[in-house]
Amino acid sequence: MPCVFCERLRGGPLTAASEDAAAFADAFPVSPGHTLVVSRRHEANFFALRAEERAALWALAAVVIGNLADARQADGFNVGLNAGAAAGQTVMHAHVHVIPRYAGDVEDAVRAEVGANFVDSGEERAATGSPTCAGCGLVRMAVGSRRSSVDLHEPRSYT
Repeated sequence: MPCVFCERLRGGPLTAASEDAAAFADAFPVSPGHTLVVSRRHEANFFALRAEERAALWALAAVVIGNLADARQADGFNVGLNAGAAAGQTVMHAHVHVIPRYAGDVEDAVRAEVGANFVDSGEERAATGSPTCAGCGLVRMAVGSRRSSVDLHEPRSYT
């Protein structure tokens, strides 16, 4: 199965780039401006990247934050990564999430960060015993001031 991030690196559009890293909008944003900073070299494990590649991701994340702070008037940012499937990584290509936060968008932004706050959707928990989709295993996350479930099956965009 082809890597969706490798495809995106080849086809764009990119929002920022350097020799070892590139950034693009997340197809499943948890807030307006949610951006992924990815390694140009395909490597699933962030910690298996060369030191200069890891440094390039963090350096480009800082550029992305500056751009988003200006363009989106974000009040803060969640920046993080999920290393491995057990940690919530769903695309096995090393990447860092840059998630703009806006005053009042969630009760507790730390808990609303990617992979940290799951919705007990009732029917999924009843069917599987967990807050994951029975069909594909994707985890439902609570985001936004209404604590709504994120549908990870369909790409979304914010205007």
